[in-house]
Amino acid sequence: MTNPKKRRNPKIIASTLAFMLGKDEGRFFKIRPDEVEALKENFRFRRMVVVFGGSHTKNIGDMIQELAALPLKVIATQSRHPKAATPEMIAEEVASRGVPVEQVGDVASALEQARLVTRAGDLMLVTGSLFVVAEAREVVKGIPPEY
Repeated sequence: MTNPKKRRNPKIIASTLAFMLGKDEGRFFKIRPDEVEALKENFRFRRMVVVFGGSHTKNIGDMIQELAALPLKVIATQSRHPKAATPEMIAEEVASRGVPVEQVGDVASALEQARLVTRAGDLMLVTGSLFVVAEAREVVKGIPPEY
């Protein structure tokens, strides 16, 4: 018997939710407060389960900071891209902001773990790098991966 509190097919949003700040601000990616507000205004959710992966060349802490204000659980993962940050690197940044985090080695497995922990009323967000979003799209749509 399945647990009625678990959602088998949660709503998934896949977006980089980030923009590059100008040269004066160090040229790093950051999730803007208005993007987080748009999520809250357009989607009802009890908690957000975030599959997050980014590049080791970006400031991951700044990327996750705005999301940290939401009820959140993060699944830290790594894309196939050679500049991808490890799940351990991401988890350290996320945990330092007081957000519950798990580490999963690849995007497909991270999506599966996110599905397992997502309950009714939760929203799943795949974000961070465009590479993580693209790999999640491959998994969801059954597209063969590029190597």
